[in-house]
Amino acid sequence: PGTNEIEVGVDDEGFIYLSFENPEPIDSPEFNWSKDYKGDPDPERTDISTEGNKSKLILTKPSEEDVGIYSVEVPYTDGVSASHTLTKEELSDLLKKSYDIQHPLLQKISGWNVEVLEKGDVRLWLEVEKLSPAADLEMILNDKVIENTPKRKINFVKENGLIEIIKEDFGEEDKGTYTAKVVDGKASNQFSIILTGEDFDKILDESKRKRKHWKRMKGPHFVEQLEWKVTEECHTIITCKVTNTEKDTTFKWSFDNKPLPDGKYDGQYDRQSGSGTLVIKKFTKEDKGQYKAAVKDSRGEDISDLDLNKEAFEDIMKEISRISALSASPLKCQGTAEGVRIYSDVKQFTDIMNPTWHHKTQKLPSTEKVKSGTTENQIWLEINNLTESDRGLYTLELFDGKDIHKRTFDLSGKAFDDAIVEREKCKEAAVIEKNRAKVVRGLPDLATIMVDKTLCLTCHISGDPAPEVSWIKNEKEVVFKDRYKLDIKGTIVTLTIEKICAADTGRYSITVKNKYGSEVGQVTVSVFKHGEEPEELKTFEKPPKP
Repeated sequence: PGTNEIEVGVDDEGFIYLSFENPEPIDSPEFNWSKDYKGDPDPERTDISTEGNKSKLILTKPSEEDVGIYSVEVPYTDGVSASHTLTKEELSDLLKKSYDIQHPLLQKISGWNVEVLEKGDVRLWLEVEKLSPAADLEMILNDKVIENTPKRKINFVKENGLIEIIKEDFGEEDKGTYTAKVVDGKASNQFSIILTGEDFDKILDESKRKRKHWKRMKGPHFVEQLEWKVTEECHTIITCKVTNTEKDTTFKWSFDNKPLPDGKYDGQYDRQSGSGTLVIKKFTKEDKGQYKAAVKDSRGEDISDLDLNKEAFEDIMKEISRISALSASPLKCQGTAEGVRIYSDVKQFTDIMNPTWHHKTQKLPSTEKVKSGTTENQIWLEINNLTESDRGLYTLELFDGKDIHKRTFDLSGKAFDDAIVEREKCKEAAVIEKNRAKVVRGLPDLATIMVDKTLCLTCHISGDPAPEVSWIKNEKEVVFKDRYKLDIKGTIVTLTIEKICAADTGRYSITVKNKYGSEVGQVTVSVFKHGEEPEELKTFEKPPKP
């Protein structure tokens, strides 16, 4: 007899079914189902229905008990029948399909996303398929349901399928696993994101940075941070720029967390342009440290730091060396009492420049005859006891941190002869300066004394030959007799006035003179009466009485 296959599947309601359609067209056909050829299937586990020429057997409580051979016969036909063996494997697949239909999963459009907003708030969001107005959301953090709070806003836009959390002041308490459980009728799903470890730390750092930046932008703040540059004059300048200032905004410079030392640094702030400038004319090791500019008012404050230690300090010194080496003056020659001095003027000498001197092709070592040295603005070579062998080309080499720069001077011909002449002049000048008459020390600017006392004015003099000594009082020569006496013992000169009186008040001058020159020393003598206070002392502020 002819047969037709039994169809096995899952219907739209999620029920597992076996269906058979009679291939012969007859009116009101009957369908006889059996299981394992032992009679009708268990009515408590199955539901059989017939519609037209088709019969359908539904497994109402599908389980392993339903595994077996299902057969169907259609009586009053030409032997129409069919059978199907339902295996464990097939039943397992059917059960999965049934579950998926009866428990549909909501589909996600995009998974969890994390972004840090402008103010430092952290936004977690995901998008699922569009939901009905009856949809429900449960938000969980670390197995605890979380709700809206002043610092945490949970938004659920059903018509767009949008779920988001916006968290202010994101911190350690926000670490963990977030799960959004969504139910819409039969459909449901849950979506999780884990914020821990490096991922969390990265978000937290960005949140703190943006939050700090947002708060900073509300008040006065730096739009140009502290930075340094070296000018062509070798001045080191630190600059910055501030914006969003008001009348009460203050600006302060500091060095190593202390106010700038008076007179050492020129720190300026232009309120109109917002520009800050700090000038260091001679940058040295003493200026190594931490520089800070702070701007503040009632709305907030901001700080800009510049660390001029280690690498930054070395970079500045290299730049100063570069500019100074490039701009070093041509070598000049100057006669001295001992010989000649060859030198170059520089804007600022640094150790990096490492000056070396050469005579012709030989490097010059430091000896008693040849000495080299530096000052803040000069590099020099001194040659003592100048002789013919000292003629020739002298070369100064300067290092700028990268390249060598040379300066030369030819000490020969007229230059050598001029140096000899100037040396002799310097020798003569040195002899004159050494031997000329001088008032070395001893006289005060002011001497006050009471009447009837004895005044002794003593000073030290020098000179060779021994100087002549004379005294003048109020532009008249002092005659030494009666109360006025002059005593000269070697280099010590003493003027004595006995029983001094008001007439002795005045301006006294000592003049010492020999063939090499002269010098004048002055002192004012003030005489006051018994019980009086010297006029000169009245100008000084008296200390308050205790």
